[in-house]
Amino acid sequence: MKIDRIDGNLFTFVPNKKTPVYNWFYYKEGFSRELVVDTIKKERPTTVLDPFCGSGTTLLAAKEMNVSSYGFDVTPIAVFVSRTKTRNYDKEKLEEYYKYIFSQKFIKLPIKKDVKKWFSKYTLEDVEFFKSVIKSIPGKYGDFFTLGLMNATMKCSYVYKDGSALKVRKKSVPPLRIMFKRIAHRMIKELMSGPEPFVDFGDARNLSVEDVDMIITSPPYLNKIEYKNVYRIENKLFFPLSPRPPVRSYFGLREEEKFSVESLIGNYDPNVLAYFDDIYKSLKEMRRVLNEGGKAYIIIGDGVSGSKVIDVLKITRELAESVGFAAEHLYIGNERTATTPTRRKLGVLREGMLVFKK
Repeated sequence: MKIDRIDGNLFTFVPNKKTPVYNWFYYKEGFSRELVVDTIKKERPTTVLDPFCGSGTTLLAAKEMNVSSYGFDVTPIAVFVSRTKTRNYDKEKLEEYYKYIFSQKFIKLPIKKDVKKWFSKYTLEDVEFFKSVIKSIPGKYGDFFTLGLMNATMKCSYVYKDGSALKVRKKSVPPLRIMFKRIAHRMIKELMSGPEPFVDFGDARNLSVEDVDMIITSPPYLNKIEYKNVYRIENKLFFPLSPRPPVRSYFGLREEEKFSVESLIGNYDPNVLAYFDDIYKSLKEMRRVLNEGGKAYIIIGDGVSGSKVIDVLKITRELAESVGFAAEHLYIGNERTATTPTRRKLGVLREGMLVFKK
């Protein structure tokens, strides 16, 4: 397997911050548009799959490149954001709904008390008012403006996202109406055309798709709980009754289960075994749905369990080879030193992209 270095920023959402449509929702765990576009140009697939689609970067890049794509995720916010960003819209209809929304007279509605510390009272009153207006807008057009409102709401909050922690930082914020109006107007101007991806709730261990030419994805990282915590305010305000489970119910400890990977990777903590068991099943499923000669590009990083660095890249490669993949390439993007709370060094954590071929 060939090993090369690559710009670590490509494995982050940072390059997308100023890119139209991609930046309609900031997704901390995302990767860059450039990475996907360059990969599609290199491989020239006709169909692309992302079984952990997150905020839809793979799907949006495929649409931009006029390539059909499929995306699945288990979190409501990821499926909602990916669908909304990648759909095709009638611009005239959006402009009509835009005028309708901002012509409505304000009505004071009850606000959610469990998020009061994150916002001013006036921001929350505007949020509830605009949510009530958007409810009358049908289907994907209502979703479009809901995404814009979600974006505006967080920009008008006191929330500071620090890793998996949400912190309060009191500051002067613009009126939500003004922010929402500006964001919705920009979104309408930035509409992208192309083949609309198929996006749905789905478990990467049991995919409802076949005949895929290329996969580019990033599974949850070992012992990372940000996926569950960092978007809890958006979930409380916009998806309070969602029946869908958080990612940790798919990538985490499950009691009284025999892990099929134990004989492959050795004796590890049950939580680590559960994680790699899901990685193994996902890799097996990815290989099943790929066409012969198809490739899987998997962005993943090492982790820590207890006081031990877990070489996730190495183990993932071994698991992929055990299900029949050929490991072609490893691109190393980021390296950092893992330490204990007392600053004792544990080892080096690497983040990279593994390339496998069926």
